Amino acid sequence: MVQLLKDKRAMMTITTCVAVFALAQVLALLAYATLSYQTLFATGTTTSEDFETGLFWLEFVAALGLLVISASKGWESFLKKDWKTTGELAGVVISFLLITIGYLIEAINVATNAATNYSVAVAVGIGLFGLLLLYKAGEASLAEQSNPQLPKDARLWLMSSVATIAIAVGQGVLTTLSSSESIASGIISAIGFGLLVYVVSFSYKAGRFTSIMTRQVVRGTAVFCAWGIFTAIVQGWEYSSSHGTVTGLRVVGSLSNFILALGFGFLTYACWGVLSGVGGYRGPMPFTTTPELPIAEDQGDKEV
Repeated sequence: MVQLLKDKRAMMTITTCVAVFALAQVLALLAYATLSYQTLFATGTTTSEDFETGLFWLEFVAALGLLVISASKGWESFLKKDWKTTGELAGVVISFLLITIGYLIEAINVATNAATNYSVAVAVGIGLFGLLLLYKAGEASLAEQSNPQLPKDARLWLMSSVATIAIAVGQGVLTTLSSSESIASGIISAIGFGLLVYVVSFSYKAGRFTSIMTRQVVRGTAVFCAWGIFTAIVQGWEYSSSHGTVTGLRVVGSLSNFILALGFGFLTYACWGVLSGVGGYRGPMPFTTTPELPIAEDQGDKEV
């Protein structure tokens, strides 16, 4: 998986895809912002529906880009007979394939007014990625047992796996605009993103990550955690039958997607920083007072 972050062509594709995800959230914001009582019950195509269709097609294109670059790197590893890397990237490809299929299903559904839900396919794809991280945790644990001098990374891989699976579950339970599903999805997703914030922050402070752009990854993940809390509290309240209004749905939906767009914006900036060679100092982590530590310039941007 690290091979994707070390290859310039792969990082360029990843940066573009993350930026497209951010743009998709902007379209989602506009879809909610143009929502009205008339558009909810309109017989023809409305501006809000056009934005909604566009956002799912953008998410499909972004997921497809990640699928293609993962498959490309996997094929290169296969030709080199690097079976370990090929196996790992095969798992990544399957995960992105399911996510891509999920977004394609929803894009077609919105365009044809079908009722099939896409979140299950996306959730399974994210969950498989979590299982891949679990495999990495087991691999690291075996290596640590055979060589006690190695860094203790198994628990970090394990926490990343648990976090990713939690995010997958949070995605899977959100199938309708209901209060109970919003609360459950928000709480579970916030726990998952919160764990990722801890893992990335700890890894950076411990020297596992060397790029200063890691701080932007932490900020973006923290924003996603805040989105989970917002979903659980605000959307859960708004989607209840006793409080829901069209105006409330418009405001809450717009704010929710603004938060998501902000999170993807931080991740886009992080990817661009690694791609363009920004870095050289390990500055203080967000929300901490860790002093700045200079590092060698040629090591500053090898990893996120």
